[in-house]
Amino acid sequence: MTRSFVLVALQLFKNRFLFRFKRLREPRYLLSALIGMAYFGYVMLRAAGRGRHSPSVVLRAMSSDIAAIFVLILMLLAWIIPAMASLEFSEAEMQFLFPAPLKRPQLLYYKLIRSQPSLLLGCVIGTLFGLPNGHFVGLWVTYTVLGTYMTFVAVSRARLSQAGVPVWAQSATGLGLLVGAVAIVSHFAHKPLHHESPFDHPVVQSILFIPKIFAAALFAREPLDLAIRLAIVAAAGALFVLAAGRMRVPFEELVMTASQRAANWRESRRTRASGTSITLRRMPAPFALRENATAEVAILWKNLTAAMRIALPWVALLVIGFAAIVVQGLFTRHDEVKMTMVFVSFAFCGFFPLAGAGIFKQDFRLDVTRIDLLKTFPIRGERLVAAEIAGPLLIICALEIYFLGGAMLLTFRSDFHAEVAPQFAVIALLFALPLCAMQLVLRNAVPIFLPGWSMRSKEDQRGFYSFGTRILGLIANLVALALTLAPAVAASAIGFLIAERLAHGSAPIHAAATMPGVALLVAEVWAAVKILGSQYDRLDASRDVEPGTL
Repeated sequence: MTRSFVLVALQLFKNRFLFRFKRLREPRYLLSALIGMAYFGYVMLRAAGRGRHSPSVVLRAMSSDIAAIFVLILMLLAWIIPAMASLEFSEAEMQFLFPAPLKRPQLLYYKLIRSQPSLLLGCVIGTLFGLPNGHFVGLWVTYTVLGTYMTFVAVSRARLSQAGVPVWAQSATGLGLLVGAVAIVSHFAHKPLHHESPFDHPVVQSILFIPKIFAAALFAREPLDLAIRLAIVAAAGALFVLAAGRMRVPFEELVMTASQRAANWRESRRTRASGTSITLRRMPAPFALRENATAEVAILWKNLTAAMRIALPWVALLVIGFAAIVVQGLFTRHDEVKMTMVFVSFAFCGFFPLAGAGIFKQDFRLDVTRIDLLKTFPIRGERLVAAEIAGPLLIICALEIYFLGGAMLLTFRSDFHAEVAPQFAVIALLFALPLCAMQLVLRNAVPIFLPGWSMRSKEDQRGFYSFGTRILGLIANLVALALTLAPAVAASAIGFLIAERLAHGSAPIHAAATMPGVALLVAEVWAAVKILGSQYDRLDASRDVEPGTL
């Protein structure tokens, strides 16, 4: 039976690897994977360079205790959060294994073997990052046994529920134990001396006794010591599997519930990453859509409604957080704090046009999977692109005006008011709004020119390809933004310098002198919308989009 389980696990891992490897024949997968691997290689080289320096005596003394604290937190979180302690099986595994003549311990044994290929690969990567003395073997055994502990907790929770202990009581008990353990450890921790750990107090060591059994396998120095510790940890893992297999619970129902919970969690992560996770379903629309409204107005209404229902918590967080900064800067009596709040507020204003386009994705990035439906609308491409961008642009511009107003209010109430004249506020506002529009145009260029890059399958949510795609998108966005801003900034700088020499500090003339740069940036936005519109008109969903993604 073990041989069959190993064969199935290896074949599943092989098929998954070959599927990802064959996709590298496509340039978008190859380029993204190379960038992702280059980044991880750079991080590994840096970690290896740091690993050459031996840690201090105090760090060596407390490293095992710190790892034990993390293990303790992980073990208690499994009782607090049901999703962490799951018995997930795929649909195919449930269809073929459950009707088979297999006992429950054998199913748990299969689940353990199935996780080994991915776990071994992760341990190799962790070892390359310079993890402690136990290295690969200690990391592998510790992670494997912690996985069996999670299985034991999942079955134990179900058994307690059968005995009449509600789920909320189990989670509350685990939370109480976690809070109590953290409080006791924090209370008895002391300042370390030269050769001791701050957690050497007997009370702390008694709390960390069981977690330290797992953590000690990561820090064993001698081969014999490592073998003994690994044997103890492996014996604990065998006990977890044996205990989980002997508990009388409705195993099939438990597995189906856990698998459905895990699938829902992965789907929620995917929808949050794509900007389609609805937070406030009952949020009313910003305005009523008339029956004779044009297609542009209908798209604007749809995107504004989606933004309010999806991203309203972000809006509230940004508004309240910035208001707290302004209030603290206005009412503090310390000049240093006031200056810090002024700097933070201006940093907020400068960073938000770049980050706002990534927060509010309710535009063509949301509708890229509906290209076949959008193609049926009686509307030209440039008008559709402008209507798609208009919704998030209104929200971003309103927030940017709010941020700039608060920053200038702080400035005029501080010692900076002499250096920052009112014309700078006008110039910043004139540049900020078209800059926000340009950011949205650049973000929407990807799903229009490269729709395949925007519609990733469920298998593309992790790995080198996914990470490399994010890095490549960030680099491309910064380069494109720099190229589009350079002419406008140069024109405004020339006009500002001429006005400085001729007008001698006149605020209206300074603001007017920067208008050529602002006009140039607006013209670039208009030209970019025209280009995106023409590309949209040429877009063919049956040719440019992979089958099965719509």
